[in-house]
Amino acid sequence: MAFDFGRITLHSLQIYLFGTPGQERFEFVREIISRGMDAAILVIDCTCQVDDFTRNLYQYLTEKNIPLAVMLNKCDLVEACPSMVKRTLGTTTTFDISSCDGESARQALSLFVDGLVGDL
Repeated sequence: MAFDFGRITLHSLQIYLFGTPGQERFEFVREIISRGMDAAILVIDCTCQVDDFTRNLYQYLTEKNIPLAVMLNKCDLVEACPSMVKRTLGTTTTFDISSCDGESARQALSLFVDGLVGDL
């Protein structure tokens, strides 16, 4: 599968979510769906080092001044190290989530959208 699609209503806004796999071979899909993108979310596994591809994607999005949230997945695991990812990327907008707990991701998305709406 080259991408996922979802839609959610938050704060009376329709939020359309497009997800792409993290492998480089799907770069063409990211290029297509990034046209007209209002914001981006990177979901990063915080149980391992940040790879070069993720670092480059993060840098690309920040250089384009695209509002960006970094969601640190697997924060519920003992081996999780969110501070490692924060140090590597130098980011301050992060959300600790667990994909096993949909509520943590929903809350993080809501907080991110709150910040975007407040900036309008």
